[in-house]
Amino acid sequence: MVSATTGALLVPHMPAGQARLALLLGCYAMFGLGLVAALLVLAMVYSRVVHHDAPTGAMVPTVWIGLGALGQVVTELGALAAAAPSALPAPYAHGAAVFALLAEWGCGASPCCGWHSPRR
Repeated sequence: MVSATTGALLVPHMPAGQARLALLLGCYAMFGLGLVAALLVLAMVYSRVVHHDAPTGAMVPTVWIGLGALGQVVTELGALAAAAPSALPAPYAHGAAVFALLAEWGCGASPCCGWHSPRR
C-alpha cells in the first residue's frame, strides 16, 4: 500500500505518455493487492472479536491493527486521485476522483454501519 502512495507521488514527474500511464495503472494494481490483504486481516480480526471473548492485556492492540490499513487506503486513494488528471483523459480522471470519494466515505462509514453484532 505504501508503494502505491509513493508511486502516485512520482506520476507527475514521469515523462508524459505511456510511461506515466503505466506507472499510474501499476499504482492502482498495487492498491488493489494491498486492499485485498488489508480486508483479509480485517476479516480475521473481526471474526476473533465476534466469536471469542474480548481481548485483555497485551492482546488489546491487535484489535486496532486495521486502523493503519484504513488510514493508508484513504491516503492512497487521495494521492491516486490527485495524480490521475496528469495521466488519464478528463472523464477517466473525474471517475478516479469519484471512486476515491466513495471509497473514502465507505472506509469512514463502515464502522458506523453494521460493524457491530450482538454477543451470544
